[in-house]
Amino acid sequence: MSSNKSFIIVILAGLLVGCAAVSPDLLVLQNHTASKLGLASTDEVILTNLHQSEPNAFNGRTIMWDAKTAKGRQFQCSLFVTPPLNPLEKVSYRYQDVECQPR
Repeated sequence: MSSNKSFIIVILAGLLVGCAAVSPDLLVLQNHTASKLGLASTDEVILTNLHQSEPNAFNGRTIMWDAKTAKGRQFQCSLFVTPPLNPLEKVSYRYQDVECQPR
């Protein structure tokens, strides 16, 4: 009976780890992208084409997106994220690590 409980706990923990790799908060991402580009407001930047790479061995992924400013400048931006080791802990992103390159 206890082996069944242990098995169920392991399965649930695995599911929670899989749920840890979720998308970032887009408003916060837009705010940090605008800040990285030296813009005064998030109204001056539009984020499009948001996608994630395949996870690496540590379940870390690169999130990539295109940013276009109100003046028409275009950038390719990215952010590398890793989920926490504790499956019950909320995923925290290091938004200050946003990288943007002109297109």
